[in-house]
Amino acid sequence: MYASDAFPLPVVDRVQRLNFTLRSVQPEGKTGQSSGAERESLRLAIHNLEMALDGPLVLSPVYRCILARSYFRLGDLEYSNAARHYQALLRSDVDLLMGLDLKELLYRLAARSARLAGQTAQAQQIIDEWQTEFPASAVALRELAELQEQEGRPDAAAQTLWKASQLQPEPSPDLYTRVTLAWGGIGGSALVQHQLVAQLSEKSPEVWGLIDRICTEYWPPFAALSREARDGWKAAIFTTYWLTAREKDACHTLEVMAIPLFAGAVEMELKWRMFAAFKRAVAESPELRNAARSGGGDKETRVFCGYLVSDGCLTLGQMAKILQLTERGEQEILAAFRIWLTKFPGVLGTAEQVDALSRARNLAVHEGLLCRPVEEIHRDSREIINRLYQAAPVQP
Repeated sequence: MYASDAFPLPVVDRVQRLNFTLRSVQPEGKTGQSSGAERESLRLAIHNLEMALDGPLVLSPVYRCILARSYFRLGDLEYSNAARHYQALLRSDVDLLMGLDLKELLYRLAARSARLAGQTAQAQQIIDEWQTEFPASAVALRELAELQEQEGRPDAAAQTLWKASQLQPEPSPDLYTRVTLAWGGIGGSALVQHQLVAQLSEKSPEVWGLIDRICTEYWPPFAALSREARDGWKAAIFTTYWLTAREKDACHTLEVMAIPLFAGAVEMELKWRMFAAFKRAVAESPELRNAARSGGGDKETRVFCGYLVSDGCLTLGQMAKILQLTERGEQEILAAFRIWLTKFPGVLGTAEQVDALSRARNLAVHEGLLCRPVEEIHRDSREIINRLYQAAPVQP
């Protein structure tokens, strides 16, 4: 029990605030304040919290977390203090209160603060401790890759990201990770590789805007895509047709990089417009729920049934297999899905294309290989989405 006469909070409230504060604070870059008034407020809060933490009372870790975040918000000169307090939190009993998942987040915050402070040796030490406690953490590997990139070791960063991808059999939905993985094949290129594509709209706003206008004007389904799918699609077009023309020596790597971007847009649209919509239909129908709970004989049908009646999601490859089974499957749930798919004329006919797209993505992300021209990938991806939108789209 924490003594907290200066900051009286019920125990439950302290725990909830600790959880909320840490989970809402995940610095992704330098975020120093520009407003003088805000900086003064932060410094006043820091002064009061430092005095309280140095006093005789044992305060809840939430206050140290607020203090660390305040230092982080001040920017360049205070990142080292942020790292110091995040490390102090790691040495506390926070994990006993909130669980190991919170402790891994603290490792991330501590490592990132030290790295941004330029304390690369300290950041490496934090990551080493992190990996010792969480040896299967792909997040720790990504943070290590950030550190290696900052140290000017792009080849080591690419290898580290490769290892992270092996811990996650399916490509991460995170655009930054996919782009960085693909760029790793260039090695010592003078380009600021992942930043070039991760900040497309900032680097070439006129080209980005032109792509958006052309897609909207000449490809009607584009406007109906989710924001994430639209962004991924524009990044794929930008990479395939603009960057390859400018960076001819990197054409192969750029084309490899574009494949998971096209595939990711297809995956998101199939997932939310079709499979998630059918999952909602199952939830609303006792008959369909019973059919899903009865399962099926083959692995893919069991995966499909499990998805329909529990939390989780399907990968592009799994969706392709389910579509293939639905074309001929006799299990009750597959027959019901086949009837339901009349809402999407032509989608069943894309099963082979979806499967080929999934295999092409896996080769691109995990092997760095281009199995066929990226223009064909673009065409097939567009055709799948066209068929999906032949009927009025189902709202996600």
